[in-house]
Amino acid sequence: MRNNVQNALDSRIPKSLNLCDANIQEVCSYINEATDRLLKDKAAGDNGWWGCWDKLVLTATRENPYLTVPSKYARLMGINVCNMPQRIQNEFYEMLEAGVGIKPSCAPANNCLFDTGAKEVFDRNMFPTLRDIDATNQKVRFYITNSADVGSRILVQGLDQNGLPITSLDGVNQILGEYITLDSPFATSIDQFSKITGIQKQLTSGDVVMNQVDQTTGVEVLLSRFAFTDTTPTYRRYYLNRLPCTCACTPTDTNIKLTVLAKLEYYPVRLPSDWLMIGNLAALKEECLAIRYGEMDSTASVGLAKIHHMEAVKLLKGELDHYLGVVQPAVNFKPFGTATLDRQCIGSLI
Repeated sequence: MRNNVQNALDSRIPKSLNLCDANIQEVCSYINEATDRLLKDKAAGDNGWWGCWDKLVLTATRENPYLTVPSKYARLMGINVCNMPQRIQNEFYEMLEAGVGIKPSCAPANNCLFDTGAKEVFDRNMFPTLRDIDATNQKVRFYITNSADVGSRILVQGLDQNGLPITSLDGVNQILGEYITLDSPFATSIDQFSKITGIQKQLTSGDVVMNQVDQTTGVEVLLSRFAFTDTTPTYRRYYLNRLPCTCACTPTDTNIKLTVLAKLEYYPVRLPSDWLMIGNLAALKEECLAIRYGEMDSTASVGLAKIHHMEAVKLLKGELDHYLGVVQPAVNFKPFGTATLDRQCIGSLI
């Protein structure tokens, strides 16, 4: 069942914490910490708890074989390229002594015949925007979608046209980056940027659109669209090695279809209408109690905190079994590791 903050306020969570259900801010602070702790608990495994992943359909092209995932997702758990599953490798994989090395190889990026290596997906870590800014002659420009956001500020950090860190004054304080005050219809930076390294944004009433604008031609290109809840947006990026030029079922379409399972990133709740990432109210109550007892200065409270945490994990495991079952798990068994049969040279036995 999917629950929101109001469902939590109507439950026994406030009473168990000795809080009034009208104290939304304090109840949300407990729920947020409990959610963050449970999401990153070792017991959650690779896939997390029920309701903590989404299935998405995205596209990429051979000319730009990168996939940048929206900021609400922490990482990809699985990916299908042209409806065929591919392995996702982390950043350490390319550093193994006898490994594949850094991808892409020296083969032309848009050549369908002379690319090398396996069809795999390589993690490229986190980036502050969906698209990298062009390296020369660019300023950044912000558009608001709600007039109430006039006067809000966004801190943009990065390198200038000479490759040096941009610094500025905020009152009498020297800061790294440039504060841009949002305005209608748009607000443009003073500095030119060749690389963006960080974005810090206030909570806003509406989404904020970020573009790059060429100082010679005036051409604008979309870099990101920040949700009103985003404060420090970050995006996970992946490189798609040996991405096909087209899928067989649509030979004229150069937009390659990617179906992915993505794990949700933690996000805080603050309003009664906000959806809970972990909708298991019983588990949330137990973890909130674990937090409450963990902050008490007594020997007995330490043991009670552990008991309530273990009960929360038990309830979440039971929820997974309830929705996914225990007799039909998804199993991937590889007795030969990466040495699959299609890579073996098998001679005929006579």
